[in-house]
Amino acid sequence: MKNAGIVFCLTVVFLAGNLAFGLDLAEIDRVRDKGVLSGGDFEVIDSFVNEAINALIDAEDYSSVSSIRAAIIERARSNRESAQTQYREQFFSSINDALSNALDQVVSDNERIEFLRKANLLILIEEISDARLASLALKGFDSDNPVVRYWAVRAVSSSDMIQQLNQTRHVQTAREVTQRMSEIVDESADEVVELIANYAAGIDVPQGSELLADLVDTRLERYENWQVERPLVDSAILKLLNDQINTDSEQGQASAERFCQLFSYIMQAFIEGQDYYSQRQLRELASALVEIERSVVGRRTSLEQSVIRRAIENEDFQALREEHDRLLGDGDEAGTLQQALQFSYSGPNPRSPRSLPDRPGS
Repeated sequence: MKNAGIVFCLTVVFLAGNLAFGLDLAEIDRVRDKGVLSGGDFEVIDSFVNEAINALIDAEDYSSVSSIRAAIIERARSNRESAQTQYREQFFSSINDALSNALDQVVSDNERIEFLRKANLLILIEEISDARLASLALKGFDSDNPVVRYWAVRAVSSSDMIQQLNQTRHVQTAREVTQRMSEIVDESADEVVELIANYAAGIDVPQGSELLADLVDTRLERYENWQVERPLVDSAILKLLNDQINTDSEQGQASAERFCQLFSYIMQAFIEGQDYYSQRQLRELASALVEIERSVVGRRTSLEQSVIRRAIENEDFQALREEHDRLLGDGDEAGTLQQALQFSYSGPNPRSPRSLPDRPGS
């Protein structure tokens, strides 16, 4: 997938304005003000939801999709506490059926229109933020369009959604979401990988730790293949991985090794990729190194330091190599960060991270 398309297409999705789309809101607003609902009221809710979803799909003027989504979200709750349970259960039932049908049936001869429609449906799922709708978002996981996949993953990886999925009643859904994420992480754009990393670090099911480990291994492989598009993503991943490090457990030590190996690859890529990566990518590599030095390395080694930052500012690659070896190990002696995290590398040398393979064409 091409990451460049995500930024452009997300902008298109968010160009929606606040124009009214002509939804009839009088009946649904009347029902929202009732203290007790009757049979006819449930039909009004169902009718409103289906009308709104159809309007969202059929809109030709995409400046109105934001208004439609806002109208739906605002009317997801009753104005009267006494009717809240009745209202919300019917609303959920209606929105679940309408969204499921819409995601299955959205088609257009115009590929751009089709993916925008699907993206807007997934944005709506994210805004509703109900774990019971998580399985619907999974319909977008296999999309070849990076924007659709982005919003599908984002719909189930918000902090609010993770909190709901961590509840016992949603454990099966959490396992399903985690499994599906593990199936797409290898082929997802870096923006999606960052969402998956946040999810993996926050979800409580055992598969979450496995997902984060697999994700880091995927990042390592991309560095080894010199195929990293957005290195700044790895700053966030390293911070999440740092939170998983526990020197008293085998899993914690594995996290420590992955942390140091990924940190090493970022530094090696910056040093060796000066005439390979773009200026934007080199800036992101530098930013990731400086941020991890500031937020993690100093705390883990109990030493305030700015050696990496100064070496980058001065374009002193020899100093950067020396700091790499001092922190992460040079083969003869374990690095100070490695010692602080109390692990041995599992590669050829227990006191040194693996070296990046030669660049393509070198």
